Amino acid sequence: MVEESSWSSTAVYSHEAAVQTETAVFEQGAVLEDQPAYLSSVAPVLNGTFQYGYNASDSGDLSVAVDQTLVVRAVGDEGTFEFWREETDLGSERVSSLQPGERAAVPFSLNVTDTRLRIEEIESQLDGSTGDTEIIVQSNVTISGQRNGVAVNETNGYQIRIDDQGTAYRVGNDEPVTDSDQQFRPETVTASYGPLRSLLAPALFVLSAIGLAGLVAGRRQGRFELSEAEREWLRYRAEADEFEEWLSTGTIPDEALSRTTVRVETLEDLVDLAIDSNRRVVRDHSRGLCAVLLEETVYTYDLPEQSGEEQLHSPGESSSEPETQHETGADDGSSTDSDEQSSA
Repeated sequence: MVEESSWSSTAVYSHEAAVQTETAVFEQGAVLEDQPAYLSSVAPVLNGTFQYGYNASDSGDLSVAVDQTLVVRAVGDEGTFEFWREETDLGSERVSSLQPGERAAVPFSLNVTDTRLRIEEIESQLDGSTGDTEIIVQSNVTISGQRNGVAVNETNGYQIRIDDQGTAYRVGNDEPVTDSDQQFRPETVTASYGPLRSLLAPALFVLSAIGLAGLVAGRRQGRFELSEAEREWLRYRAEADEFEEWLSTGTIPDEALSRTTVRVETLEDLVDLAIDSNRRVVRDHSRGLCAVLLEETVYTYDLPEQSGEEQLHSPGESSSEPETQHETGADDGSSTDSDEQSSA
């Protein structure tokens, strides 16, 4: 997708208040612009302007209608519902043809002191204050026409809030509000390949065909299938790894095997018997046998046959050869006696 066109819009408020009362620090008639707060006793009337404009990468011709309303209300639960509401028209403006880069400017004015008195009058009629009171300037903008050749018909709302604190009032939520979007169109791109790809493609195709034919032939001849002995060995390795904590490597004495012997089919079955009887599984590689030894019965599992290097490496054991230990006993003693007699 390729970007074909884009647009952006901006809605912004500006405000000011003229000093109506001469004081030692304020000159009557002076205009205070875009202040974070205004003194109610000095400049009670807030004058503002709402401006809407847009830009388009291609073209645009919009009809813009702005309707402004003073909203005074009391809300509860952080504004989730209203106890009461009163609206006053602040004027409207129509621009029949707004071009990209131009702005529609609509003024408004309200006396914050008079608005506070109106709130007190309403609360008096309602036998007291209920909820939180709010003073809002609401600007509803309806646009229609075309923007970058695309038809537009929509309405959006913007607002600022006046926080009346008695001796002063603040104007909040007056930051510019922007919006934007992009239009895309599909684009077909012809793929081009270098000489290396052109040469390698046929070779890779031939090699892939040969490899596939070899796999098919090998499968038909059974070259990739495991024998039953190999399957049995792999199953044993998996079970030995899984139940390693229940296995102990050792030597099973002949007298233990003289008891009643019960053979089981899998190492897992033998481990289950060991768990039930609170015993361990003894693995005797010299006999090729695993066993659970009970008082009168011995349960056994025959280790599967191994081939090649796997005979040297069993699950859970090290592949290093054990060190050779020299026995001590009568032979050593007789050798010592012979040496002493020779010396004599």
